[in-house]
Amino acid sequence: MMGWSKVSYYLWVIGAILLLPLIVILLVNVLFLGLLFLALLGLIGWLQYRVMHENRYKVFQDEVAVRMVGYKTRCYRIDMIKSINYVDIGTDWFGRTPPNGRYQLAVYFERSYLKSVEPLWFGPVDRDGFVAALLEVNPDIVVDRSETHV
Repeated sequence: MMGWSKVSYYLWVIGAILLLPLIVILLVNVLFLGLLFLALLGLIGWLQYRVMHENRYKVFQDEVAVRMVGYKTRCYRIDMIKSINYVDIGTDWFGRTPPNGRYQLAVYFERSYLKSVEPLWFGPVDRDGFVAALLEVNPDIVVDRSETHV
């Protein structure tokens, strides 16, 4: 599961509560608009739930599968991982963290495999457990555990 900040779990509920008086007024005065707003609020809540609960990283025998809502599940070969860096994304000036967690992993693959010099970013809840699972399959991965700030 991806690492979400605790505020992300409650933010859409707070927004729904703040919109509730508007929806009640619209339901009383203009039924169609009130039902439309209610349906939109339900859609937003459903999408937020899917995004937060259906993103997954799974380590199999020789590959890691990345499943994200709205995208096809992608599998990457673990034996092609060159190095992993622990990264602290930090917060913005409001104190908010990115949606997939403040503490992430930058995973660099062999250039011949991924054809990119940019790393893939993983934000698992348990970074150490995720790295340990990858190291069980490929002990040649170079791991830099010093928190680099982006």
